[in-house]
Amino acid sequence: MSDSVRRRMIKERVISKAEEYWFMTDHALLRAAAAELFLNLLFCDDFFKEIVRTGTDKLKLWVLYSTEDDERLALASSAGFAILTESEEACKRIIDEMKSWPEILKDICMSGNIEIQRRGLIGIANMVQSSEKVACEIVASEIFRVLIAITKLKNKDREPAQKEARRALDAAIKWGIIRPTDREIYERNTGISTVSGE
Repeated sequence: MSDSVRRRMIKERVISKAEEYWFMTDHALLRAAAAELFLNLLFCDDFFKEIVRTGTDKLKLWVLYSTEDDERLALASSAGFAILTESEEACKRIIDEMKSWPEILKDICMSGNIEIQRRGLIGIANMVQSSEKVACEIVASEIFRVLIAITKLKNKDREPAQKEARRALDAAIKWGIIRPTDREIYERNTGISTVSGE
């Protein structure tokens, strides 16, 4: 979809009509289609800013819908979550305004769908990189242990997710929130695992 089409859709007020479908819980296909449309519109600066701005709950919905059972909706929403977390303001709002953010982010991390997990971890890594405050909150939560566990997965299909989990942990190291162990430093420098049975 081109930028001119995106702008025309916004100008013609397509968003308010599509939002009705986005909120429907009894029409999975329409709901997923609306999420896919909005995902496309996130590449338009005006729409992106509207989602991120304080005073709207739309950002929360992107995060919440990433954990939905409907795979098509969760795929579109997790991609939106990854894109929206490129904004430092969005990252702060998720932590400040969503009381259950640790459970929601954990559910995204633990998704059985490889692509939803990867997209969710892109968002989490973006959050850790966004600010020291947000990084501290994530490291102080159970998400930190989940990130470490994901980096230890022995599944070739999960390597893209592992890369994002490592990116999140590396960002926490850069902030000075955590320090790598001697074992981790050795493994990174040599590429040799110190854990037996691998």
